[in-house]
Amino acid sequence: MSLKSRVIDEQCNVVACKSTSDFWVPIYDTLINYVPVIVGNARDMKAFTHKKIDNIDSEFIAQLALNDMIRQSRIFSLEHRQFRSMVRLRFKLVQKRTDIKYEVSSILSPQMLHLSNVLTDIFGKNGRSYQGYVMVRILTMS
Repeated sequence: MSLKSRVIDEQCNVVACKSTSDFWVPIYDTLINYVPVIVGNARDMKAFTHKKIDNIDSEFIAQLALNDMIRQSRIFSLEHRQFRSMVRLRFKLVQKRTDIKYEVSSILSPQMLHLSNVLTDIFGKNGRSYQGYVMVRILTMS
């Protein structure tokens, strides 16, 4: 039985969950068209709770929701969340590219190939051409 079917069959008035990582996203996206979904800040809810046990935790969150004691977190639209996800991915990929460039530079430096002294961008058109030339020379020498 799916979550959506169970919520509808049980005639739930509201669904509440903590905004822990991205675990709330599929719950929110699945149920928002059928029942009000409250996504609350986990830190705010933790202030009320005692021991961290899922059964007690879920019952406590249900009581908070029924008594209107959960402050709704800011939820962006699906398109906005996807856009933000793409921006984060791009940032990580650019960071990874930069790390790889630093690693290539650190490999070339001990070999006395200080290309950055000669070229403004060792990964530009001329820099890549020169690196290819050096690699061919190294491979033919061995």
